[in-house]
Amino acid sequence: MKLTNRIIVFYFISILFSAESKIVAFDGAVDDRFGKAVSLSANWFAIGANRDDDNGSNSGSVYVYKYENNAILSEQKLVAFDGSDNDYFGKSLSLHDNWLVVSSLYDNVNGEKSGSVYVFNLLDDTWYFHSKLVPPDGQPFDRFGYAVDIYGSIIAVSAVYDDDVGQDAGSVYTYRLENDIWNYESKLFSSYASDGDFFGICVSCEENIIAVSAIYDDNIGSVSLFKYDGLWSETQRIIPQDAQEYDLFGNSIDLNNSFLIVGSFHDDSIYNNSGSVYVYKTENDNLYNQLIKISPFDESLNDNFGQSVAIYDNYISVGSINDDNGVNSGSVYIYNLYEDIILNEFKYTPEDISDFDEFSGSVSLFENNLLVGAQFDDDLGASSGSAYLFTYKGCSEQNACNYDETFISDNSICVYTENNFDCNGECSELVDECGVCGGMGVSGDINYDYVINIVDVVLIIEYILQSNIHDVNHCSLDISLNGIVNVTDVIMLLEIILNE
Repeated sequence: MKLTNRIIVFYFISILFSAESKIVAFDGAVDDRFGKAVSLSANWFAIGANRDDDNGSNSGSVYVYKYENNAILSEQKLVAFDGSDNDYFGKSLSLHDNWLVVSSLYDNVNGEKSGSVYVFNLLDDTWYFHSKLVPPDGQPFDRFGYAVDIYGSIIAVSAVYDDDVGQDAGSVYTYRLENDIWNYESKLFSSYASDGDFFGICVSCEENIIAVSAIYDDNIGSVSLFKYDGLWSETQRIIPQDAQEYDLFGNSIDLNNSFLIVGSFHDDSIYNNSGSVYVYKTENDNLYNQLIKISPFDESLNDNFGQSVAIYDNYISVGSINDDNGVNSGSVYIYNLYEDIILNEFKYTPEDISDFDEFSGSVSLFENNLLVGAQFDDDLGASSGSAYLFTYKGCSEQNACNYDETFISDNSICVYTENNFDCNGECSELVDECGVCGGMGVSGDINYDYVINIVDVVLIIEYILQSNIHDVNHCSLDISLNGIVNVTDVIMLLEIILNE
């Protein structure tokens, strides 16, 4: 079966996203690979260009952008202070709150291709270098920084060629923030480790959980879950029941809330290497159980659906290398998940994507926005790279300020006018002495409905008892004009109502 419990209310093969922004580096050049890695947060996004040459050939860089409503407000370029040829700074990166973590995969600090990680901190809208992470036992060719993730006070960094428990078995290092210092905490291995597993090909962390994938485990691939309870311990190892050899289960993973999503981009759902994505959810037993397996509605040979994945709340984005706009041009799919049911499936391919761009080689979701990398786009020269930022869901209520019919409908984000203010925040009426647009002043109309009644009495009593859950204006409550809201104001309000 292609997809368990699959219910599609509707889908579109392509959508016009009017809020789309295409981003290229201001100094982009041939083979920079801008878009190799992307990460998105509330007001910032970061894009890796791991073959940029500012510090030498393929030294790498990262571009960080501040944005609001798809408009870019500022741009900053980051490079390693000690970068050199072939460091590949920016191969992987992760943003969370005021922290940015960037890997320098082939840094030679502990020997050839041993790897390192740079941490940047945001201060007054500028990103500053904070610290450099180097494993205490790093060795040549470990590739420390192959994958990175940050959440809260935890950073997870993988070293897929680490040999501690087997040749190229892999490992993951954790760091914890204490007193503004990122301290090395522990080194994680799978208890099922063996030679060539590539444990750490992807990592994802959230709260006290870290997920780590090993794509060559048993030639199938697996994901291990680690939980922190004073120490990190492996609590679960996931291999899907329908897995086959060389599916590369775990080539991409992401955690959000109680969900874990896993790409298996060489899965042969119908065609060879068409790809699939598995969705897991944790329940009271703290184990992740499979909810659903997703295959695209238009899957085809060598699509590699699942080459990248991201999840935020109940929305999932999946990258595919498909050939819709030319060989390996790429597309991104968006799914709206409700429990074990898919409500909507959407597919998006920019009009200007073409052969070998590999649009969706990297994806990141945050709130209503999706950031997608296309590292082989040629706008500024062959494989200079690009990225696309767009709002993938919006409000479908026509009387809302943020109505837009072109987006996926999510009316929980609708914004409406309030208290006679228009959508631009302009007052369309006179402002009373309490500062209320179109208000009745100190009249007892506490909820601004132009009627003074028992509802206003209840609100003022709740305010006095400090049990009021509504946003009320203190000025309109102070009917006695003595600067204090008390029982006197309640009595005066009752007299107003009785005398009407």
